[in-house]
Amino acid sequence: MSRSGMSTRTPLSAELFTNRFFKFVIGSGKRETIVHADVFAELSRAMNVLINGPFSEAADQSVVWEDVSVQTFDRLVQFAYCGDYTPVRPRPLNSLVAFPGNGSHSDDEREYDLGSESSPQSPSLENIRLPREDRHPWRLPYCVEEHLRDHERGQTNLTRRKRTFSRFSTGMISNARTEVARQIRQQYAASKQLIPSHISTPECDEDNEPYQNYRDMLFCHAELYVLADKYGIDELAAITTHNLFFSLYSLTIFEGSTYDIADLTRYIFQNTRPNDPIQIFLIRLAVVIIEDVYETVTFSELVQDIPGFALGLVQQLTMRFARVDRTPMTRHEV
Repeated sequence: MSRSGMSTRTPLSAELFTNRFFKFVIGSGKRETIVHADVFAELSRAMNVLINGPFSEAADQSVVWEDVSVQTFDRLVQFAYCGDYTPVRPRPLNSLVAFPGNGSHSDDEREYDLGSESSPQSPSLENIRLPREDRHPWRLPYCVEEHLRDHERGQTNLTRRKRTFSRFSTGMISNARTEVARQIRQQYAASKQLIPSHISTPECDEDNEPYQNYRDMLFCHAELYVLADKYGIDELAAITTHNLFFSLYSLTIFEGSTYDIADLTRYIFQNTRPNDPIQIFLIRLAVVIIEDVYETVTFSELVQDIPGFALGLVQQLTMRFARVDRTPMTRHEV
């Protein structure tokens, strides 16, 4: 994934750069960062109350955010001053000689790792993408956007006569699955309409290869979204939502990626309100990839541990197979 050069929004008013400062104490290491109070107060009503309200934080001109990572806060600072943020840089598997933890990466590369307690899934050779002719169209690895586009290009040549043996034939179920993928595309397109005009849209690299740090790429946006949602920073929430949707919709999903998506799903459901747009997107994605993940322990635990996810999954699956059942039969199928 790449971003064509980062644009900046309208320059901040000089009036915001006063000698009023506010201190943030970040993470378990309690790193202190001093920012312009008025710049951050402009981000949202909640931030304005935090900095200028009747509470102890405003009186002390300081707040402790122990549950926010340093990397996430640095991206918030970047957004506050520049109007956008730099995401985690992708590291394609085929460009690496070694994996994290062996000291092979530079300090600059380490800076973009989230440093979470659970280490990312290490890709294996079995995750390497197979040529299109050697794999089922709905069998990992695949890119939802690419598959949907290819399906629709070939749809005009399909006839219902090929599906005469069963109303629940592979072709019809695949079409129902594709309908859910279309909902994902619609949600992604809608998110694009909500981002400010100065934001550059993420782009796909020409060679879709497994990313060794796919989990970090996802959580980079997710953690910043949770922070933006908590403090009502709507513009940042829109940007992070769009970037996260892009990473799930437009990048190829490999077998190892499903574990990262499961971790992301758990994190989002535990840290956002019911019916959050990202929750809905993740449920729909789970419906699309369900045949590839339903036997894995990770997704089984999601269903057991997160009632909201389980309910949403059942509802979406019910609608998916209802679409199959409602498919009208032609005289060739009677």
